[in-house]
Amino acid sequence: MYQGIVEFMGRELGLSIPAEMRDVPVLVVDVQSLNENMNRKDGALGYHDAGENGAVAGQNTSTSTSTVRGLTLSTCCEVRHFPTGSLAFSQMAGALRSGQAPVLFTSSEVRAVTAVLVLYGLPKDLIASILAHEAMHVWLKLNKEFPFRMTPKLEEGLCQVI
Repeated sequence: MYQGIVEFMGRELGLSIPAEMRDVPVLVVDVQSLNENMNRKDGALGYHDAGENGAVAGQNTSTSTSTVRGLTLSTCCEVRHFPTGSLAFSQMAGALRSGQAPVLFTSSEVRAVTAVLVLYGLPKDLIASILAHEAMHVWLKLNKEFPFRMTPKLEEGLCQVI
């Protein structure tokens, strides 16, 4: 189903599909797994398909009964490279130091999507809509035409369009 959505995005919407988007694993998981991945602290970013108050799956709040039904796990960052010898570690200061201001040699972006998680036991039509939403998250994360430091509200809004 995910592959069909990716093909639709390329063929019907005219989006340039990154090659690695086709290889993203889609996992059907239980509520506990979805919640655990939603709250990860190891740098993997999770974006979710939640109601307007963003309640986590299985939680009931006084203002919302919505649940997270899908999650895209991704890592996006910028890696800065400095030429050899421009920085040295000072044991006294416990930090990097340089005789002069370090010159940036090159900078590169790292964009990777680890997996798409979908809540187990949902109807096929609902799973299709969740996968379309999460596929847009994947596309935004892997597409270098978009900034990887997009605000969550903006990213969620763009993914709601799909």
